[in-house]
Amino acid sequence: MKKTLLQFNSKLYLLKIICLLMLVNTKIQAQCLIGTPVGATITPVLTFSLQVHGANAPMYYDFPAQAGINYTFTYCQGGGSYVGDPYLTITNSLNVAQASNDDFCSLGSNIYWSCNATGPHRIVLSGCCPCSNHPGGTLAYRADGLIIPAVPCAGAPDPNSVITPSFQICPGSSIIASLANTYTVNGITYAWQFSTVSAVGPWTAINNATLTSYTTTPLFVPTFYSAIITCTNSNQSIVATTASVNIALTTTNTVPYFEGFEAIGMNNMLPNCSWSSTGTGGACQTFTAGTTGNRTARSGNKFGVFNSSTGTFYSNGIQLNSGITYSTSLWFKTDVAGVGLNWKNLAISAGPAQSAAGQVTVCETNGVAISGAYKLLSNTFTVGSSGMYYFGVSASYSGSGAPYLTWDDFEIIAPCQLNPSSLVISSPVSTICAGQPIVLAVSGSANSFSWNNGSTGNLITAYPSVNTTYVVTATSTLTGCLNTASKLIVVNPLPVVSILTNNQSLCQGSSANLLAVGANTYLWSNGSAGAGLSVSPLVSTTYSVYGTNNFGCSSTTSQLINVSPLPVVTAVSVPSSICKGEGSTLVASGAANYAWNSTNNYIQGGQVNVSPTASTMYTLTGTINGCTSTAFVSVIVYECVGINSLSSNSNNLKVYPNPSSSEITVELKKDGIYKIELIDVTGKVVLVKSTEEEKLNLNINFLSNGVYYLKAKSQNTMNVVKIIKN
Repeated sequence: MKKTLLQFNSKLYLLKIICLLMLVNTKIQAQCLIGTPVGATITPVLTFSLQVHGANAPMYYDFPAQAGINYTFTYCQGGGSYVGDPYLTITNSLNVAQASNDDFCSLGSNIYWSCNATGPHRIVLSGCCPCSNHPGGTLAYRADGLIIPAVPCAGAPDPNSVITPSFQICPGSSIIASLANTYTVNGITYAWQFSTVSAVGPWTAINNATLTSYTTTPLFVPTFYSAIITCTNSNQSIVATTASVNIALTTTNTVPYFEGFEAIGMNNMLPNCSWSSTGTGGACQTFTAGTTGNRTARSGNKFGVFNSSTGTFYSNGIQLNSGITYSTSLWFKTDVAGVGLNWKNLAISAGPAQSAAGQVTVCETNGVAISGAYKLLSNTFTVGSSGMYYFGVSASYSGSGAPYLTWDDFEIIAPCQLNPSSLVISSPVSTICAGQPIVLAVSGSANSFSWNNGSTGNLITAYPSVNTTYVVTATSTLTGCLNTASKLIVVNPLPVVSILTNNQSLCQGSSANLLAVGANTYLWSNGSAGAGLSVSPLVSTTYSVYGTNNFGCSSTTSQLINVSPLPVVTAVSVPSSICKGEGSTLVASGAANYAWNSTNNYIQGGQVNVSPTASTMYTLTGTINGCTSTAFVSVIVYECVGINSLSSNSNNLKVYPNPSSSEITVELKKDGIYKIELIDVTGKVVLVKSTEEEKLNLNINFLSNGVYYLKAKSQNTMNVVKIIKN
């Protein structure tokens, strides 16, 4: 049978939930740890002392205890007496049970306890079921040793620190803050203080908190405690090291949810501070022993019990979502099988708060709930709207028969077979080229993903090189169910493109032919299309081509064309002007190999001697790394009429001093106007003068050191003299 809950979305209900969580103290221990003080601190001595008290709610006496001394608290000896069924519990300063007893002598209680830590302790008096009302009586108590008297204090008290529970407490709970060390001197006073801000304050003094321990008021926020400890004799004080109390936060869960009570620490504790009940420790109980009387756990060692009274356990908030079919179940049994019909209407309900208001039954026995062995109670249901729901487990008790209804292993799941989920892998395309990235995205209700290529997440990028099927396994956010999806990605091959060339190394100005193969269409990096390409690079250049096959897939390859520069060749004739019959030297530079060409000559070498009979132009061809360049140089040949050779002096021309560093004197035979030219070895005219004088001074200071030729030409004669500038 499937049931649907009503939608509850009200701020009023939310406020009620918060208030309930703050007010309910679910940390109930197996022994009674609560009560009110009924008198001053008592001090056990070697003989029995008596305390008479009437019926009342749970109560306690504080008493000092010293390690190594044995203490007795009893209704069964030493003048003790009782009515009804009293229960005794000893706790330390941290409100942790040290010893307890019920029914030592008939219904009377007796504790014989050895102290293992010196400090303040407490004897709690309650009824037979822990923390029920005390029936009254006379308590007898004593110690088998005496506390050693302390000496007066002096100076500042020894350092000390505050001890508080190390575990989180439930909102609204109280704890005992105590000091780690007990002073063995007299005259020590204590002033407790607290802060809800930080471990260094600001601090608020606690009125009337002057003992070695302090029982707090109900706490709802994290709180820090410290104590100012003073020696009254010296009026010197120290501040005890701070300790904090942590408050448990609200607990919520999602489906799947399971509760087997295995996390509870003591009897009558609920699974966490966010659980509650209508009668914990009375109608609604929990136990930590696998077998307690006729009550047993179904799994593990812990379980819940309805004890001879109608009650309800309420879970913490559990997130449920509309559109999901849930299943809830628990296992139950009674300790007296088949006797009476006193347990009825065991039910699981759900609603917006931990109260009967708004709870809707989703699973019930519809009558008696009697079974000698564990029996399953289960059903499926849905909710009308998504939100936080609180589950109630309740049972009705009437008449006599089985006093206990035990239950265990409460569960809420979303069965996968009832909640088929869709998981889809999508991608922009399903066919790609090898090595191309493909983005795969998963859609559907899921919060964790695992792919067959090792990736995680709902969005991945893959680079398949062959046809590949991608499979993802995901967990549904709403149901916790696993689901898988797959998608085939078809991968087309890339073309294998290569470049053929007739020449990989060129001289500057030459050309090479490139041919691309391996694809159907081609595009070159210089923008040209087609398989062939002719290039004439000026420098070494890499040419790339993109080839595309019939699948539309492309790949690229490159070819480097090395370009060697042309040599910069120069040619010089020394001298560049000669008289007929004289020689000149041709000098080449800028290459590795040289060849000289003229009309009648072909000479190889970087420096050659020539003796042309007429002015001649020489062509120099220089070669390096297989690349050539040319240069030109001339040798001017003069008839040099009237003289047989170039000399520094002749009958018609005298030059002195020769060599000279700054100035020379030229003497001429009178023959009209002379044109004087000074020529360097390259044939360049560096100075020109005209004169009718027979003697002429020339400044050659501006010339570079070397060989020059002075030519003096008149209407009838021409004379040439070699001079040296130094």
